[in-house]
Amino acid sequence: MKTENNYSQRSTIQHYFFYECKRRLSGFLAILALSVLYLLILLIVRITDQNPVNESFRIRETMATLSTFLCLVAIFLPAYLFSELLSKKNIDFFYSLPMTREAYLGIKLLIGICLQTVYFIVTSLVAFLCLLPMPDLAYGPFFAYCGCVLALSYFLFGYSAFAFTRGKNVLDGFVLLVVYTIFFYFVAACIWEIVWQFDRNAFNGESPMVFLSFEAIDQVTVFWQAKLKDYDQPFPVTPVVFLSVVGTLSYLVMFLTIRREKAESIGDISTGAFSYPVLIPIFLFLFTLSLTIEQWTYNSYFLVMPPIGAILGYFLYRRSFRLSKWDMITVAIVFVAAILLGLAIRAFPAPPIDPDPNGFSL
Repeated sequence: MKTENNYSQRSTIQHYFFYECKRRLSGFLAILALSVLYLLILLIVRITDQNPVNESFRIRETMATLSTFLCLVAIFLPAYLFSELLSKKNIDFFYSLPMTREAYLGIKLLIGICLQTVYFIVTSLVAFLCLLPMPDLAYGPFFAYCGCVLALSYFLFGYSAFAFTRGKNVLDGFVLLVVYTIFFYFVAACIWEIVWQFDRNAFNGESPMVFLSFEAIDQVTVFWQAKLKDYDQPFPVTPVVFLSVVGTLSYLVMFLTIRREKAESIGDISTGAFSYPVLIPIFLFLFTLSLTIEQWTYNSYFLVMPPIGAILGYFLYRRSFRLSKWDMITVAIVFVAAILLGLAIRAFPAPPIDPDPNGFSL
């Protein structure tokens, strides 16, 4: 009996996988056709432009276009695949399928990875044909670039899928998708501000921008663009390691928490440790702290922005202009605590920046 049940479940998984692929095919082909059309327009422009000086620029432009399209697909494809899970009308049907929730989630993620892979293979082949006649094109670095950004896009897809599925409805899913795209950058920017207050030479000029979710793909693209022209460019270790770690953790958290998701909560306001109740106070605290450290002396009136933003966030969270007493207390406590900590940090005088070797100082 157990063997028959296992066989039945495997058969269900296979049938559902192909069913989902057929359902998503038309939308996927439309996106792919638009991307290929844009790349073909670039090919036409290259053919009509006979200036050899522009060939190097055309190679870099095509690679940047490929990476941009891939990032957009990796970020928004989860919304295309998982939106039905955030619909009260559909959730009972999908959770009643004769398969485990882990299997259902795995099918969705596998389909996303497959669609993303096919998308990039097709667009990169079109781009390669666009660049093929150029004498400056080095084939090895170009294909190495394709492999690197495709691998990184799997981590970005997993992170975006995690962010979107933290919502309990489609609107919150999109909001959280945008929020998590910049979340770690926001945290890093505040840490940068605090550390810079004590050590003006910290981080060796590295920007917190490396913690944007898509920044690893962007910097790897720049790295291989330089390699194509034999320029010296360091490999972006920090953003690549960061995206790999958060992407892997995102996959793990989704599988570990899928059984805890309650079908009756779908369509309601989004609660939970990864949603509004935690994110709003974090953003309020970090934004207020950063502004207090940086703007207290000159533009302290900027400090009205964080609590206003937090209140707007609670309006979105509650789906109402009526906030609870706990919401207002949370805003007040977090706001005051961030100001006090910021003033305490400002009490320590910032050391001067080391003078520039050329004789200039800041």
